[in-house]
Amino acid sequence: MIRKVFAAIALFSVCSLAQAQISIKDVLNSSKVRDVVSSVTGVDLDKYIATNIKGTWNYLGMATEVVKETENETATILTGVAGSSAMTGINKKVDKALAKVGIKEGSMTFTFSADSTFTHRINTKTVSGTYKMEGKKITLQYGKALKLAKITGTVDLEKDNLKILFPADKFLNIVGTITSKVKAFSSANAVIQNIDGLKMGVKLLREGAEKPAEE
Repeated sequence: MIRKVFAAIALFSVCSLAQAQISIKDVLNSSKVRDVVSSVTGVDLDKYIATNIKGTWNYLGMATEVVKETENETATILTGVAGSSAMTGINKKVDKALAKVGIKEGSMTFTFSADSTFTHRINTKTVSGTYKMEGKKITLQYGKALKLAKITGTVDLEKDNLKILFPADKFLNIVGTITSKVKAFSSANAVIQNIDGLKMGVKLLREGAEKPAEE
């Protein structure tokens, strides 16, 4: 089964890269490659995500990307040395703001339940709501008491590792609202407002799973 998956991905990747200069990551984000893998293996990858996201996930660190989105595709557009340098500057600003509100490894959790409800804990504060999965898209509707509109992000799930990305300003607003420290992110917000397509979110590890080795 695993060999079939990689064979399907490899075949589609070669064909795609031959037609355009795109990254392997962009290929893996493609709805077309998911269709190829599903047809070869008989596994519905979107259903796999919806099923395996259930459980409790612990915060490892922040995640950022600058992406271009279409109806069915996402592609990373801030790459290379210049892109890496720009993202480093953004990450430092946000890390500093997160530290001010006490967010570090293990201080945040998400729990997704089978009844489409979720809880989001940051340190001693816990809020809840409902969630909906549509392929790799996840929509979180926080409870009315938090006065937050629903927020839609993208999910990248690989076994015990989960990454959720949201529009950067909305992610910071959620964290600031839950911690009651919205002003702590004023400096970071000033930076991100000038970057189109910036996504920001969390890298999570399934509760009880072994932490991945540092790259």
